Amino acid sequence: MKIRHGLIPLLVFLLLTSACGPAETTLPPDTPSPTEQDISITESVQTGTPSPTPPEPVRDSPTVPAPENVTPIPPLTVGKPVTITFIHMITELGGWAIGGDRDPGDHVLRTLDGGETWADVTPPEPSESTVPARKAAVGSFLNLDNAWVLFYPAEFYGGEATVSIWWTEDGGTSWTRGQLDKRLEINESPPSVLFVDTQTGWVFVESVVGLGHHLFYLLRSETGGSHWEVLAEPPDSVTSCHHTGIAFLDEQQGWMTSQCPFELAGGVFLEMTNNGGETWERLTLPPPTSDPNLFEQSSLCRTRSPNLLAQGRGTLIVTCHLTSGDTLDYAYSTGDNGSTWQTNAFPGGELSMQPDGSGWAFGMGIYRTIDYGLTWERVKIVSWEGQFSFINYNRGWAVARAGEEIALVQTVDGGKTWQEIEPLVAPSASTFQAEACMLSSSSAVTAYTRPSLQAEPFSDLPVGESLYATARTADGWIGFDPGYPQAANIGVFHHRWVQEGSAIDLEGDCDSLPIVVGPPPGICFNMFMTNAPLLADPLPGADVLTLISSADYAMVVGKSVDGWLRIDLSVGNTGQNIEGWVEGVNANFNGPCADLPSIGS
Repeated sequence: MKIRHGLIPLLVFLLLTSACGPAETTLPPDTPSPTEQDISITESVQTGTPSPTPPEPVRDSPTVPAPENVTPIPPLTVGKPVTITFIHMITELGGWAIGGDRDPGDHVLRTLDGGETWADVTPPEPSESTVPARKAAVGSFLNLDNAWVLFYPAEFYGGEATVSIWWTEDGGTSWTRGQLDKRLEINESPPSVLFVDTQTGWVFVESVVGLGHHLFYLLRSETGGSHWEVLAEPPDSVTSCHHTGIAFLDEQQGWMTSQCPFELAGGVFLEMTNNGGETWERLTLPPPTSDPNLFEQSSLCRTRSPNLLAQGRGTLIVTCHLTSGDTLDYAYSTGDNGSTWQTNAFPGGELSMQPDGSGWAFGMGIYRTIDYGLTWERVKIVSWEGQFSFINYNRGWAVARAGEEIALVQTVDGGKTWQEIEPLVAPSASTFQAEACMLSSSSAVTAYTRPSLQAEPFSDLPVGESLYATARTADGWIGFDPGYPQAANIGVFHHRWVQEGSAIDLEGDCDSLPIVVGPPPGICFNMFMTNAPLLADPLPGADVLTLISSADYAMVVGKSVDGWLRIDLSVGNTGQNIEGWVEGVNANFNGPCADLPSIGS
């Protein structure tokens, strides 16, 4: 069977891309944070590090010209409130969204101030349609420059319909229409678009056939969106399984989860591809180790929330509906491409795991982990459902829905508290761009992981490419955001650094860059994700010397034989001349930490 899928690892993100609800709402009040709850899991997952510099696209020159003599979706009114229905943030300031007026179609939006204002960068998609339905949009947003947006008729049940896809390389200043010569039947979930780099991406659509059967389309582009090939389509793709999620790690490796109500005797399934979706292998998952009779006691089980983290490594959720009426969730983790699985209880919601081991369980209960799911901290109970976008452990946004109400909210403390944003339409993309401080290099310049020539090199800056400057030091270093999520790096560790010089150009509002003290090179630091007591001895119940706050960092001197960390607060950001011990569960390292000395108390 030839099939291929392009869906974000967290399926809920794309299921919420259609606009709905009024523009102005009052967010339900926060519910007080409950006490911490730990859920154990048997194995942590080691992962790779995302590449800071994606490969350059290779596109054929012919693309479909923008339609002429048609009326495009009209722009939003500058200065007016705008409804955000889907958000994907890239940095603390920059990101993308879908939203705007319901009719005649969705708008593509871009922010450079953390979501307060949004430039309308919608491509010239015609507002007219051959079917009686508004134009809805879904997208894949690789970084602040590269994005792909697919328009389709929403709420249309009349058979196959025409769709269109657009791509941009300059943050929406200009768009090119791709050659997607395929009519698609869309009557269930919205289409999905996924690009893993600037060249390779997929479009996936599933529809209901009837009598418990589904069909799907899978299209792939290896030319940056300009041309598409069909990998799967009906009638060959008709199946009794409903696909609940698709994730791709790269141009080859992917997972597809499903619900197969007529195949319960055959077990719970995961489909895997190692050739970019051209062929798939169905894998039957074992029952959880702690509940070997679960599948037999269930009326329906499904796999969902696929998260691919590295070659052969990933996590997913198995949800089972018991004959008693209860529902149980289990997290499944593999490090050997599905040959073996580690299982344990999952707190519920949608799973979003990051390559560095931090992650979230998103539902009306929000949980987070910093150890690949070994333990879970219950962060917040909220009275709304959300579509979430986190760029690091503390900084996140959500489109919150409660009934017919919808609001854009943000958090700076990992979800413990949420504040409503009242987004406005920015004057224009070009005016809005000038508000940010942009960094570029006119010749080869090396960036470093810390503001020092003795620090580990990060990469060479692409000549002429603009980056978002985020901080500076008193001794002439400029910090910038590398443009990809770093869920466990916090504060100054989130930046990459270049030294000011004749090859470095700064444009925009750069005088307001915060002046920070960068961490010195050659030192192992611990970045604290949560408040932690510094103890006099590496023993539970030892005297508390001080309380280390979330977002603080300090030097790691060494570790005890049972995993406690010796911390020196005099090297870090606390300004306290104290040494003591913290439990190993607080470990979140940055720097040369692989060979910490073993020390006693």
